[in-house]
Amino acid sequence: LAERRTALVGVGGAADLLDAATTLLSGGKRMRAVLAATGLALAVEDPAEREEVIAGPTAARLGAALELYQASALAHDDVIDAAETRRGLPAAHRAMASLHAGRGWRGSSSDFGSSAAILLGDLLLSAAGREAGSALAASGADPAACVAAREAFDAMTEEVAVGQFLDLRGEALPLPAPGEDATAAAALMRDQALEVVLRKSARYSVASPLLIGALLAGLSPASAEH
Repeated sequence: LAERRTALVGVGGAADLLDAATTLLSGGKRMRAVLAATGLALAVEDPAEREEVIAGPTAARLGAALELYQASALAHDDVIDAAETRRGLPAAHRAMASLHAGRGWRGSSSDFGSSAAILLGDLLLSAAGREAGSALAASGADPAACVAAREAFDAMTEEVAVGQFLDLRGEALPLPAPGEDATAAAALMRDQALEVVLRKSARYSVASPLLIGALLAGLSPASAEH
């Protein structure tokens, strides 16, 4: 974020967006970063070398990319859910609405907040891709491993977008009609809910970070995915 702040120093108003990004990234458990570092060290047998990999610059940059992506997803998710708070603070769209109102700008503060939070998520998604590319380029890994890791990163972001849409779609689908087979309808709703959980949360929270780290470490895609 400091790098982006420097790059955008001459752009009026960009600091407001970066301030919101800084706030959004100030909390969280950093578990995706930990899992990516674990994936990087999966094939390392020597304890001292494993420690070095986990605490090294590649793990840090890959972890940063995952945290930036997580923040982008949260900014968008909170707009979709009309959430009031995130990690004990106003959600990004609420904070941006307060900024608008506090400065006495024209138009609807609520509309401004939602639009600004969507753009914040886009900025963070761009930063995540940039950081992922930097992590891979500086890793010294085999080119094929870098390609596999980047493809897994991009597949993760795609899957979360699809999962988020499935969640939105599920809320809009009609309830079972009177006289419809209740058991079959319940089974369908359960399967749809599990599909959302798998694509929107489960894989990108645990499996994908581990997979990306393992692929970058040189494990074959088949073995890492298995």
